[in-house]
Amino acid sequence: MTLEEIYLFLKEKLTVENLQEISLRIIEAYKNRNTTLLQSYAEQIHLEADGFREKGNRLFLTLIKHFHPDRLGYFQLDIEQSYRASRYDRLIFYRDLLTANRGVERQFAKRFEYSPEEEYQFDAQDIGYDLQTGSGEHDSEFINEVEIEMGFMQALKSAYMGNLDLHIDHGELETFEGDLILCDYGIVDLEGLQYCSHVSSLNLSYNRISSIYELKNLFELRELFLNSNRVCNIEYLENLSSLEIVDLAYNDIENGHALTLLPNLRFLDIRGNPLDRGSIEPLFEKEDFTLII
Repeated sequence: MTLEEIYLFLKEKLTVENLQEISLRIIEAYKNRNTTLLQSYAEQIHLEADGFREKGNRLFLTLIKHFHPDRLGYFQLDIEQSYRASRYDRLIFYRDLLTANRGVERQFAKRFEYSPEEEYQFDAQDIGYDLQTGSGEHDSEFINEVEIEMGFMQALKSAYMGNLDLHIDHGELETFEGDLILCDYGIVDLEGLQYCSHVSSLNLSYNRISSIYELKNLFELRELFLNSNRVCNIEYLENLSSLEIVDLAYNDIENGHALTLLPNLRFLDIRGNPLDRGSIEPLFEKEDFTLII
């Protein structure tokens, strides 16, 4: 592509929507600890070629800063200046940034020899279904889908101990450290979590949690993912000064003042809440910080 062609392509395609799509994919990749995918994004925009060697949450924070929709104005100005100065390399950077999703998909397809258009064949007998009659062998045993609800301790046993009927005392909970991931278990209460004092990353997304009282003394917590729950009151977070990354998207939070008291907060996703924006006003001016709202 010529300088002119790249410039016109960027003028048309560099939008808030495209940047938001990439940002959301990066957030999901980090929540799911998909390091390979995050590194692929870094390669797409040549971070490693520039000597960038960070991993984990530092890599995530750097990527989200590169792709965040709030930077659109800066990107547009830089593109105009780069075009006038005939800086082909700079326009190539923005082209690679904008097409990062496609580039990452191509990398994965090549790495795992997978084609998105690949067709899969199956035998109707494998699923006990007769294509002629439209009947299944288990029609008479139809089971209604039931939403399962459980407490934190039950979910923990299910995830880490295969539902074995074992007693876990407070001392054993204190041995948990690093990542604790309990997504989509139907968790309704967090009793027992208060003893997991050495956990540094906690992912409780896609549950039915309404109260986070048990988090109030988890002072080593650096990352908290509570996406898609029923949380209203977040005052119990205000003393968790180690928090750097917080995802509270799609809850019922109206007052976010507690978040303004977290000195090390560098990333906050609070989309999909009935939030009073005035309650987090200090965060709008916070430096070295990414807000998705």
